[in-house]
Amino acid sequence: MLLTAPNEHTATEEVSSLEVQDSDGMRAVFLKGTLIYTVDLEDRTYCRWAAAQLYLTHDVSQSEIAVAWGATRRIVNGWISTFREEGLKGLEDKKQGRPVKATRQRKNRVFQLRANRLEIPEIARQTKLSQRTVKRILFTEAESSQEMLPGLEESSQENEQQEAEASEDIGKNAQPSDPLDRTQDRAAAAAGLIQEAEPVFAESEHVEGAGAFLAIAALGRTGFFRAVQRIYGSFGAAFYGVRSIFMTLFVISVLRIRNPERLNRDPRMKVGRIIGLDRGPSVKTLRSKLKVLAARRQAANLMNLLAKERLQGTGQPAGVLFVDGHVQCYYGKSKVGKVFSSTKSRVVRGNTDYWVNLGDGTPLLCIPTPFNDRMSKVLPVIVRKAQKLCHGKRLTLVFDRGGADAASYERLLQLGCDFIAYHKNPQPVDSSVFSAAPTVINNRQYDYAPYERDIELPVYIGKGKGRRRKTDRTVPVREIVVRRKDEGNTHVITSRRDQEAVTICSTLFSRWTQENFFKYMIANYEFDHIYTYRTENVPADVDHPNPEYTQLEKQQKKIRQRIAAILGKDLDRIADNRLDELADMHKGSKGEELQKLSETLKEVRKALKKTPKRESAAHYRMLEPESRMIGNTVKSTAWHIEGLLAELVRDTWNGVNGNERGIVEGFLQTTGSIKQKNGVLNITLQQQATPEQTRVLKHVCDELTVMCVKYPGSQLRMVFDVADK
Repeated sequence: MLLTAPNEHTATEEVSSLEVQDSDGMRAVFLKGTLIYTVDLEDRTYCRWAAAQLYLTHDVSQSEIAVAWGATRRIVNGWISTFREEGLKGLEDKKQGRPVKATRQRKNRVFQLRANRLEIPEIARQTKLSQRTVKRILFTEAESSQEMLPGLEESSQENEQQEAEASEDIGKNAQPSDPLDRTQDRAAAAAGLIQEAEPVFAESEHVEGAGAFLAIAALGRTGFFRAVQRIYGSFGAAFYGVRSIFMTLFVISVLRIRNPERLNRDPRMKVGRIIGLDRGPSVKTLRSKLKVLAARRQAANLMNLLAKERLQGTGQPAGVLFVDGHVQCYYGKSKVGKVFSSTKSRVVRGNTDYWVNLGDGTPLLCIPTPFNDRMSKVLPVIVRKAQKLCHGKRLTLVFDRGGADAASYERLLQLGCDFIAYHKNPQPVDSSVFSAAPTVINNRQYDYAPYERDIELPVYIGKGKGRRRKTDRTVPVREIVVRRKDEGNTHVITSRRDQEAVTICSTLFSRWTQENFFKYMIANYEFDHIYTYRTENVPADVDHPNPEYTQLEKQQKKIRQRIAAILGKDLDRIADNRLDELADMHKGSKGEELQKLSETLKEVRKALKKTPKRESAAHYRMLEPESRMIGNTVKSTAWHIEGLLAELVRDTWNGVNGNERGIVEGFLQTTGSIKQKNGVLNITLQQQATPEQTRVLKHVCDELTVMCVKYPGSQLRMVFDVADK
């Protein structure tokens, strides 16, 4: 499959916001004027990957991509389908015909890539040469041409042959003599011989946080690392590979190491013992690796793969999803937009993420917004992503008053989606319409049965008082009213008519599971803390309310309120052209004040007419979305794994207060001993504070041992036990 690139001096037609520019063998891909990808034209695999990502991640049509890439729509569709099924590997050129010759141009390309510290398999892939040919060029011709490459030392032909053989056997039989001294592995990574250091564990009788192996074993039963490998592949030659970085992020989450800055202190050694290395990565290394991962723009695809797995393994009602927003606070120096945070009960600087959860709180998706968009504006995007996740199944979105708007309901119905929400501005209901019948909703007793009726909500366009305009359209909905014991009413509206009123109300009242998810994540995983403080420009097409216009509106409101206070009348009933007459009717100080207020009001209104209501938000910055989505993915995975361990605790625990997660947290912090022998990793944890908790821990250890889980990235089978004393 050949890719025909457009001429270097020709530009794509101005038919969309997609634009590509080719220069010096590189292709720059712009979307709406923003650079999103830069790929080497000789690397056809990543050229195809970029085309697939434009469709899957940025919602660019296949026709537009085909025009920009100089290919047919059928070819572009083939790239997208292949990437969905096989990942990045499926986009590689299939080997066929005669072997590629090692021309002088290809040899120079080999030396150039090696100078950039790429490993041998990656060089072979990019140059279309065999690994054996690449090794011959590097270890034989480099010496004859007296070109010294990074990581290669002058040596005899025998030493070069040994190094080449070692690069083939890496990861098979190579084991460091001292697991706490990985100097050789670091040197091999610097020479481009390994993609990642293999996890090896030193025998020790006292390992702090050894209980984290319980979470790692539960994680090994899921498809987390398979998804990570499929999406991100590798960094190339490295000591800390993709698996090590994600394992580090997971371990610091379950061990409640709440911010990466602490890795430069004792926890770095503690984490290293658990991930099978001499020490964990430093903060600088961790953030540099995250920067590389973020540049690949794959966080949404990783979250989608994990969401599909969680969706298949849940017993929750099909198609019922809970939607709510969470504000990620920012405390840096960049100019970031402000938004009201309900958790902090004040306006903060930050960005809003919208989460999609199942009824039991299990997180599925996180949709970041560039500039704190309202839920009603983001709902169509949420629906499209959720429908792809649920394979076109008809969805029912459950949300609070943040998305309560007749125009939003109308849009959801047009997208083929149902909704359940609170009625934001209900009409009062007389108490006589309720029938006295004991009713149980979500394990809570009510004295009256719910009352329901059909209503029609008028659709308005525009926002804010005085700017809303009523249309001729209405949305027919079903309203259910629940009579509370405090004699107040709770109004629920929905488009579903196939379920009983109690079921509808029970679904909406289950929103506390999503609220508890946020509270638990903030309290235990430092949910608001971000791994990196990088920001990027807000896209130029994003606008926001003009602060100058808002200030003028506030000034106008204050003036009108003062005039009304002086006149003792409702100013809305007085024509603006009569303000001067009213000022003349009053004598003394009131008349003078009215005259000044009237003149000031006219000036403010003139300024309002000249000032635009909204302006571009391009001069603002937003939190870098990819790294914060990676962080959210890892933390939500840690929450999910703790839930799986809590189920094992629930099977045998005699407690009744529902504190299974608290018990699991104690287990994960437990100190223990580790021993690696004959392909088995034995983890023996210390006894707990009470015999009952020790018995429960023993049950969890036995269950995980029976599962025969291998430590991720190795063939070591994990065996758990509890110490006798």
